Amino acid sequence: MKQVATAVIFLVALSLVVPSAHAANWRKGKNLFKDNCLACHDGSTEAPKVSPGDKTKAQWDRFFERDKHEAKPEVFKALSEKDLDNLKTYLEKYSSDSAKPGTCG
Repeated sequence: MKQVATAVIFLVALSLVVPSAHAANWRKGKNLFKDNCLACHDGSTEAPKVSPGDKTKAQWDRFFERDKHEAKPEVFKALSEKDLDNLKTYLEKYSSDSAKPGTCG
C-alpha cells in the first residue's frame, strides 16, 4: 500500500512539472525581440518601428500563423520553433488588448 501511495504522489508531482517545462517563456521572448526584431524595427531604419502594443493578440497570432514576416521571411527561418513560441508569448502578453499593453522597454 505504501508503494502505491508513493507512486501516486510521484505521478501527481510529475504531472505538475511536465507541462510547465514545455510552456513558452515570455522573458526569453522579450530578449529575442530586443536582439532580433529591434535590429531593424527600432525606428532608425526604413523598417517601421514595432512594439508589442502595436497589435492585438489576434493580430500577433495571424502574423505568426500566416504572414510569417513576409517582408523578410528569412528572419523567421533563422529562429527555432521554441524561439518563435517564446517571441509570440511575449508579444501577446503585452499586446494592445492585454492586461498590460506596452512597449519593449
